[in-house]
Amino acid sequence: MDTLRGTVTLLAGQAPLGVVDDRLFALLVDHDRAEQWVVTPVPRYGKNAVIIETHDRSAGMVLPDEQPGTQVAVRPLIVGRSEPPSYPPDEVWIATPLPGDGAPDLMPNAGAFTLRPMSVSANQFIGRQFAEDLSLLPKRIVLRAEGDEPTPFIAIPNT
Repeated sequence: MDTLRGTVTLLAGQAPLGVVDDRLFALLVDHDRAEQWVVTPVPRYGKNAVIIETHDRSAGMVLPDEQPGTQVAVRPLIVGRSEPPSYPPDEVWIATPLPGDGAPDLMPNAGAFTLRPMSVSANQFIGRQFAEDLSLLPKRIVLRAEGDEPTPFIAIPNT
């Protein structure tokens, strides 16, 4: 997942992701509040396993509960004292690349993928609830119900 290495802007449904009150949102407006993310592979947890941290690495994405509708939190990560470092399953994400036709019109070096917490079933992903799009308020990024259509995420490398 070379596209996800380094600092990136993450989009969900064409809206950049940002942090509001320690929770993850897709920002339909106020794009200047979008966070820059550091996506780090953690191969000890399997193919496409990553941790996702804020640009200053002071906090990362965490799924606080495994119930559908739970909003993704952004808080300091718990790092186990081992080499390589270990992380609880609610902090590890599986970023599965989408085939080229899964995200048409990507800019060069951008990548499209689905995100699911390592702590839930293989058919459960995080994403936006597009039914909330009737307003321009920030959209919660939540754990979707098992079997729901996954939200494609896009990573755009920062220069």
